[in-house]
Amino acid sequence: MKRYGDGNFIYKKVVNWGKIPDSMTLNVVAGISIDSRDNIYMLTRTRPAIVIFDKEGNYLDCWDNNEFGRAHAMYIDREDNIFCVDDGSHVVYKFNRKHDKLMTLGNRGNPSDTGEVSFDWKVEYAGPPFNRPTDIAISRNNDLFVTDGYGNARVHKFSADGVLQFSWGEPGDKPGQFYLPHSIVISKDDIIYVADRENGRIQLFTIDGEFIEEWNDLLRPAGLFIDKNNLIYVGECKRSTTFDGSPSRVAIVDLKGNLLSRLDNPYTIWPGFGQPWRAVHGLCVDSEGSIYVAETGKKSPKNYFGVHKYIKV
Repeated sequence: MKRYGDGNFIYKKVVNWGKIPDSMTLNVVAGISIDSRDNIYMLTRTRPAIVIFDKEGNYLDCWDNNEFGRAHAMYIDREDNIFCVDDGSHVVYKFNRKHDKLMTLGNRGNPSDTGEVSFDWKVEYAGPPFNRPTDIAISRNNDLFVTDGYGNARVHKFSADGVLQFSWGEPGDKPGQFYLPHSIVISKDDIIYVADRENGRIQLFTIDGEFIEEWNDLLRPAGLFIDKNNLIYVGECKRSTTFDGSPSRVAIVDLKGNLLSRLDNPYTIWPGFGQPWRAVHGLCVDSEGSIYVAETGKKSPKNYFGVHKYIKV
């Protein structure tokens, strides 16, 4: 059986993980997160938008939100509230476990002014929330930090009740500038890690938005996750949404940016269903250290499942 990773981090793929109901299509999964009971929540670009499995791959539940424009990312907080980032409608939603909507950040359907947005996500200047937001993370004191990436170049900080505190960032490749901030996580010691995707780096900031340092030599970092052991999992995304020979992979690093392992995609073309990965977009890790990788990409066969599970061996 094919093994992935190296050193103390060797994984194998769980074949046919996820028992999908016949009525569902889960071929494009933009966001993925995990709750306190190790249940896996998936934010899809199909209907229903939110689907829940247990870690063994058994289907548990689903619900929809007809307001979604284009699903992008998901985050579950310590109380198992679910945050869903909708870049197509320029908003972030907060739901509780009963599926009730508790809060909406942003002005649905009304992007902020950032000048002309080019086809490759370049903007003329930074603007207020939101122009196609990409991800959300929550600090220890429950402040909300949202990356605003496809049509903006900023990180916005909100209070727990949704009041904007401040924003930082502008277009560019210098420290503190962004070219598609795509994902964000916050460590237990309040360091903010932002995946600056098209600049091929992760930037580190204080909780007040002050630049600390940057990590380079990454391939379009698209997804970030910090596990209970303070390890950061980085989904590195290939160059396009159709295979062109560039790899998709998952890097495992410590909080100082030291590479501990990398799970590489061994394929230069997509030979068939179930092969990792088309375009790594999100990922999460359960309490046992298993990795769940969510994929996006065009031309997805309807019966393809865009989530893969890898267990440590």
